[in-house]
Amino acid sequence: MRDAFVDVLLEVPVRELARLDDPTAALYERMREGADAKCAEVGAKLRTDRHPEVRVQEARHPLLGDMTLVASRWAVLAPEGVL
Repeated sequence: MRDAFVDVLLEVPVRELARLDDPTAALYERMREGADAKCAEVGAKLRTDRHPEVRVQEARHPLLGDMTLVASRWAVLAPEGVL
């Protein structure tokens, strides 16, 4: 096993975030689920001793309106042959 990273991107409408009681916790949970799913695809294991790097940006989509973009990078232990 070797150290690697998994990237997860969420695009969430601002109106959806406004309805949540705790948007930070909800986004973190969705990002974690995405990272876990990507790890499962390749046989990697999420490192729980490191926090993910997170970047948040606002954007405007012509059809969907105001969006919040959340990019996260998670540290993982990946099999040697996996990129």
